Amino acid sequence: MKTLGIETIHKEDIAQLNMLTKILEEQINVLQKSDIDGRRIEVLSEQAQRLVNKISEKGLLELEDMRPYREQIERLYNNINLAIIARKDETQKQIKQIRKGKKIIETYSSNL
Repeated sequence: MKTLGIETIHKEDIAQLNMLTKILEEQINVLQKSDIDGRRIEVLSEQAQRLVNKISEKGLLELEDMRPYREQIERLYNNINLAIIARKDETQKQIKQIRKGKKIIETYSSNL
């Protein structure tokens, strides 16, 4: 335990920050796979939110000694945003291809 004024950092606090980091990294990995598991993302998001709430209540990331954790978590959330944007773009391309295929099928079936 390390004392910083009135605030203390416990091993449990560090463990929570490490767990949040691990969950965020796992979310990124799942998002980058071509076969997204929506339920897995949902479960990871719920776990991350619970940890974020606990960490926020304690004000851990506001402590100067926690700057490396704060910066790492910010980078991970930025990477999640980028992965979501990439996934969204990919999904939009697939929808466009499906619509194009549907029009082709409709055209062929109307000419039969």
